[in-house]
Amino acid sequence: MTIENFENQLRILKLKKKEFAAMVNAGYTGVVGWNTRGSTPEWVDSWLTNYAKAKKYDEIRRIIEDKLIADDREADKAQIYGGMNI
Repeated sequence: MTIENFENQLRILKLKKKEFAAMVNAGYTGVVGWNTRGSTPEWVDSWLTNYAKAKKYDEIRRIIEDKLIADDREADKAQIYGGMNI
């Protein structure tokens, strides 16, 4: 992956290089040093792909959990008011 693509992916994922370095247990200076090589190590592309998928999964999970909680509240209200929709 080129450095330009790497930085673009970080922007899309709303990650700073320091955050990325901490997540992958790499030194920040090492990550910044990739600029001199002009490309990232091979594993970075798949790591970013998996990170993006995990973010999407977490967002979908949060939406579903929020919906289930809201549905449970509605069911509880219905029981309190004898099944009447109020």
